[in-house]
Amino acid sequence: MKEWLLADTPTSAFQAWAGRAYLGLLAFMKNRLAVLGLLIIGVLVVIAVLAPVIAPYDPVETNIGNRLQPLSLPTILVPTRWAVIFFPGLSGALA
Repeated sequence: MKEWLLADTPTSAFQAWAGRAYLGLLAFMKNRLAVLGLLIIGVLVVIAVLAPVIAPYDPVETNIGNRLQPLSLPTILVPTRWAVIFFPGLSGALA
């Protein structure tokens, strides 16, 4: 495959394009800072896509009935959102 991409005389326009793209990718991969930047952007895109799963609750919604309740032990030890994510059985106690 590498020989086909790097052929001196490509047999088609697609082969010429693929060879140029391969050489560009090799040049890009040599630049570690550019690869790190692309990795960071990729992680941010994944977080943005998974945002409804990570934080499924409305950040401005207020539960007026429970606003004056004393803190319970799970909410003191673990922030509420993380408690609901990692300990789903506590979600009824925290809501």
